[in-house]
Amino acid sequence: MVASVLLPEEGKKYELRLSNANTHLYTVKEIPRAIYDREDSPETAAASEIEGPAAEARRAAFTSPALLSSTATSMATATDTSGILDVMFLFTPQALTTIGNTPSAMKALVALSLQIGNDALRNSNAPLRMRSVGTFAINDSSHIETNFRDELIRLRYDFDGFFDEDMKQRTALGADVVVLFVASTSYCGIAYLWATKDLALAVVSTQCPDSVSHEIGHTIGLDHDRFSTHDYDYSHYNFGYCWDTGPKSCYRSIMAYSSCVTTNRRTNCPRGLYFSSPLTTQGELGRTTGIATSDNVRVLQEQASRAVNWLPSKTTGGMIFSVEPGYSVVGRCEAVTITGWSLGQSASDIVSVSINGIPVDKIISQSADSVQVLTALSSTPGTGDVVVTASNGYVTTLRASFTYQAKEGDFTMDFESGSLNAFWESTGTLAWSVQRYCDSLPCSAKPQTGPSVGVGGRGNFAKAAAYDAIGSTAQMTARFSTHNTGCTELVSKLSLYYHMWGPQNSACKGELRVEMQSVQSLTWSTILIAAMLQAKQDDPWLPLEYTFPAPADVLALRITAVPYTGIPSCFYWGSVSLDNVTVSKTTTCA
Repeated sequence: MVASVLLPEEGKKYELRLSNANTHLYTVKEIPRAIYDREDSPETAAASEIEGPAAEARRAAFTSPALLSSTATSMATATDTSGILDVMFLFTPQALTTIGNTPSAMKALVALSLQIGNDALRNSNAPLRMRSVGTFAINDSSHIETNFRDELIRLRYDFDGFFDEDMKQRTALGADVVVLFVASTSYCGIAYLWATKDLALAVVSTQCPDSVSHEIGHTIGLDHDRFSTHDYDYSHYNFGYCWDTGPKSCYRSIMAYSSCVTTNRRTNCPRGLYFSSPLTTQGELGRTTGIATSDNVRVLQEQASRAVNWLPSKTTGGMIFSVEPGYSVVGRCEAVTITGWSLGQSASDIVSVSINGIPVDKIISQSADSVQVLTALSSTPGTGDVVVTASNGYVTTLRASFTYQAKEGDFTMDFESGSLNAFWESTGTLAWSVQRYCDSLPCSAKPQTGPSVGVGGRGNFAKAAAYDAIGSTAQMTARFSTHNTGCTELVSKLSLYYHMWGPQNSACKGELRVEMQSVQSLTWSTILIAAMLQAKQDDPWLPLEYTFPAPADVLALRITAVPYTGIPSCFYWGSVSLDNVTVSKTTTCA
């Protein structure tokens, strides 16, 4: 696991990383601002270094509104219309050392980097998402890092003895962009601006996972803020931006530098998860995250299709970001929401969903980027894949993302925790108290009425004490949920043990009854009343059980104890005690 934490008010950033894979020890440390605030200026390769126009010429061409429109039109017939940028990640030996030198650490850093970028793209309503199509340690274990620019040039050229074998995987994987992670902290990253396919490359420090989306932004054509680039040609609009979020706070977009200056003359703003756009607002002041001449999202809208077609994609389907909830119980159906990107081409394009290899019971609702389903009743516990299939045959899979847990046993409250379980709540005019078991006698906590110990000769139990207020009651109420998606919890049985002893006259005994509310009737109805009582204090606990004729659509169960019935001839009244209160539930799916 890798995590990055930013505290905007303090202007501090921390990272959580695995420091010892054997002991699963993690460390938290602050990242110096001099590191995480600093990406190098994007590389603008000289004409003599590349075939075709220089990067500055490409920038001028692509920022011309007329050419931007024609470029977008020419890409309308591109083969990849998913809006997904496929990225391959490489790690130098030194980079691996900084993160724990394990495959899981590599994947965790990549996942964090992509989550930051995709969150920013989503927050900005940008027509693009990024996914990993491969994560590898470089082939040359003796490689020694130099500087960011050198590593970028080494990535770029074939047959120079650097990354040659690694870059062969790019075509096989259909990676539009290649990102190399390095250990160096002299910068956070570097990339080519307005890249072609051969220049869609970036180098990023392992200390700066949020710089992955920044550097990839450069390859597509996004630049830093105007203040940092000193570019005041207002026919260009591919710049980052910073804005005031409150009277004393501000943010900068993914592409902006910390030297960016807001309208209220604030600077050193922490990075927010937004690409600049005049159409998106953020913060209590309601300021936009961009303006017409600083609009990264417009560039993404115009250039995304060009970027995602740098190489033909070898991965069909879209992306799944979340599965909520990510589990269910064997024998129970569950309403599950799957959220992603390009799961289908329209709001009705998803034709089937399977979870752990089992087709779902039904699709409740869907859009191009999400689908809500009702799971089928599984009989086997385990973790498996979520698979979404669209009408064009494209399949989107999220591996090992849903778990069927072993079937719930009967839910039993034995009071050993010292209180009522959260499943039940105490109601009525008298409170239930938990009587604790004493291991040795004489026991100062031994009640004067009621049992000495719980069921089985030891353990805690619940007691409603006797008071001389006629009609006083102690109640336990359990409420059940009915899912409006077609899943319904049904109650099949209630069982418990009770103890009522104390009065000399059996007519003076307390009363114990069980009531229910159902979907059909919200009126409490009595389904069971205890008919026996103990003859003396240490007589055994008595069982009380009710089996519903058919599993019932119960909204709530209530156990009511009335310790004092108000009969004048009674000298004292007995407490009512309960133990091992058990509810058996089943679930049906409509």
